[in-house]
Amino acid sequence: MEDLHLDFETRSTIDLKKRNAYIYAEHPDTDVWCAAYAFGDEPLALWRKGEPCPARIYTHIMLGGIVRCWNAAFERLIFQKIMGPRYSWPVPTDDQFECVMAEALSMNLPGMLEKAALALNLDFQKDMAGHRLMLQMSKPRRIESDGTIVWWDDDDRKGRLYSYAGDDVEAERDGGKRIFRLSPIERETYLLDLKINDRGVYVDVDLCEKAQTLVQQATDNLDKLMANVTEGAVGACSNVSQLINWLKSRGIETDTVKKDALNDLLARDDLPDDVRVALECRKSAAKTSTAKLPKMLELRHADGRMRGNIQYHGASQTGRFAARGAQLHNLPRPIIKNVEQLVEVLNAGDIEWLEMMFDDPMQAIADAIRSCICAAPGNELMDADFANIEGRGIAWLAGEERKLQRFRAYDAGTGPDVYLVAASGIYNVPIADAGPYRQIGKVAELALGYQGGPGAFATMAVNYGVKVADTFETVWASASTELQTKALLGYESRGKGAGLSKKGWLAAECIKLAWRDAHPEIVRFWYGLEEAAIAAVRKPGHVASYRGIRYRKVGSFLFCLLPSSRTICYPYPRLEEKLMPWKDDKGEPVYKEALVFKAEDQWTRKWKDKDFYGGLAAENVTQAVARDVMRDAMLRVENAGFPVVLTVHDEIMSEVIKERADFEQFLALMAQQPEWAPGLPIAVDGWCGHRFRK
Repeated sequence: MEDLHLDFETRSTIDLKKRNAYIYAEHPDTDVWCAAYAFGDEPLALWRKGEPCPARIYTHIMLGGIVRCWNAAFERLIFQKIMGPRYSWPVPTDDQFECVMAEALSMNLPGMLEKAALALNLDFQKDMAGHRLMLQMSKPRRIESDGTIVWWDDDDRKGRLYSYAGDDVEAERDGGKRIFRLSPIERETYLLDLKINDRGVYVDVDLCEKAQTLVQQATDNLDKLMANVTEGAVGACSNVSQLINWLKSRGIETDTVKKDALNDLLARDDLPDDVRVALECRKSAAKTSTAKLPKMLELRHADGRMRGNIQYHGASQTGRFAARGAQLHNLPRPIIKNVEQLVEVLNAGDIEWLEMMFDDPMQAIADAIRSCICAAPGNELMDADFANIEGRGIAWLAGEERKLQRFRAYDAGTGPDVYLVAASGIYNVPIADAGPYRQIGKVAELALGYQGGPGAFATMAVNYGVKVADTFETVWASASTELQTKALLGYESRGKGAGLSKKGWLAAECIKLAWRDAHPEIVRFWYGLEEAAIAAVRKPGHVASYRGIRYRKVGSFLFCLLPSSRTICYPYPRLEEKLMPWKDDKGEPVYKEALVFKAEDQWTRKWKDKDFYGGLAAENVTQAVARDVMRDAMLRVENAGFPVVLTVHDEIMSEVIKERADFEQFLALMAQQPEWAPGLPIAVDGWCGHRFRK
């Protein structure tokens, strides 16, 4: 049976981008203009609103035929909410849908169809006039005072829309021929993703609404305090230009009051009291996390659940899931530990009580956002997180046996945590004396495993309240003469102009060198992967490997085979001589053969060249392995009767009926060793309760 390729053109009074596909498809004003479709390589055909379901489509779906779409999750909802109930089309089952976008993402291609078409060098050019018309017709022309909706439905526009409608089907069909379909286990994972998004998470609407009201009251109070302390010079905390000018009038020179600059200013011990109060007002009022509250209310359905929270293969290079909608992957980590008391105070809805109980009311509200996600009545949440899965993963992949033994000892309760061990190595002190330096050890573990240097360490350190320059005296004193010499030479060739003070750079470089000395196999892993990938590109079709990670260039892609048998992809790889950001011992420029590939920039979303290097290779492989460990666990807990409702990085959350809440079984399923990862130390930690927590 030939596959059915299909794309709907829709219209609605609500904005799809501001809401999501679930809200959009369920809305009574949402409707379908037409459907462009084709079977196999046959010519395109068109269904128009008002016509009966084409007989061939009806038969195809009823016989279990495959429906291939770009972003099939959207077409699936249109089938379920509109085409079936309103137009009597048969509704395909989930396993009849194949998503070409998911297949493209799994090969590290862009998620937008027109960008993927360009990346694949398809003979496709976006009809921009048709695209603009589609966007116009997707919204009402106007809404009359009596509520009557007037659409752009004249015959000329409809005719032009019908002509445009087939472009996306052509691009999807041609692109689908050039990319691989999902493997059986990835297909199962994609179908689970649909279930997870269908279930969604339950939102405590009352808590959300009260927290939102308190945000406004707290903001008003902060604005009054700002105006008072600046004697009217700054009318509100959001008036950035007024605040900067007032600060300058008080002798504080700054061009920005963004988060990092605020923290630096507040760290000064010479601030006048009024300046400190004004800066603290700005810092408190500028918390962006509270914007999630109205978003959660906006995206919830009548049954209290918020759907469409994750995307399969959203991080296309590694395969990790990405957050969508209210962005539940970047919820703030609570500072306040007594969350139950915090929720009680918020539920009271009394701003004076909130301000009396907590020094920073806005921080308290931000800490409670996670608690707005809870179990539905009669249910219980179960949540577990893989402990330091990346640190364990890279040690396992690289064969860093001493570190693996430390993880195993820690899991057995017979050894210290790895952050203390790292601090011990950096400061050259016994582990028992490394407690005061644990935070430095933690930053080193998080920042240096993927070939990070002083800049990466300093950036990560800020997130943990560590100023690298402040560590110089103790780090330098504990470093050997040889290590100090290396650091000084490095500063001359790489450190000047790097954006750090000399002491800050030298401290970070010493920490880096000490960490690398303690992890020789991981260092070798970086260079081994880089050499294997270059060898594979140099000789297409040839398999080059390092420690079981295999690279092979086929056609326009460099494939990397993981221990789980999944591949990650690097499109359009090539080798070129590149100038390195350092100089040799004589001060001369250094060139080396380097691997370059194409990828979508995560910030600009442009399809551009990206440098391949050992640290990136190690990061990709490690994060991909961590993802596959979690993928296997997701499938296990789901198949065992623990319905998954959310994933957050390396964390899985299920929602079950209270009477069936066997938390020990849930944890055991999570911690089960994958067959493909013998020797990988896996540890999970979790909780069972009513509200989402960290």
